[in-house]
Amino acid sequence: MFLFLAILRLSLNHLISRGWRIQWSIVPEVFEPLEPTKEDLTVSEKFQLVLDVAQKAQNLFGKMANILEKIKNLFMWVQPELTQKLYVGLWVAFISSCLLPYQLLGFIIGTLLETLTC
Repeated sequence: MFLFLAILRLSLNHLISRGWRIQWSIVPEVFEPLEPTKEDLTVSEKFQLVLDVAQKAQNLFGKMANILEKIKNLFMWVQPELTQKLYVGLWVAFISSCLLPYQLLGFIIGTLLETLTC
């Protein structure tokens, strides 16, 4: 299912990059209310805690933004030759997962991973 959704998203992004006007999202937007915690801290301790959390979050979000931007560029056909290789590879993996028994598919994946790590 994941392979099919990735192929579908790549196909839609390819059509969008060619000028089609398609607006569709796989992931629905969900909002959850946050409940504040009640602890006995002084004002300066609370301020320091907020600063520490904000700094850690800023560093984490900066790293995540870099990685997600690279993935977005790959899926938005910014580099067509790399994205085309990914697209073909996803189709091969999807068709293989539909036609081959899982024991043989697991053996093939394990063999490929073993050769790639050596």
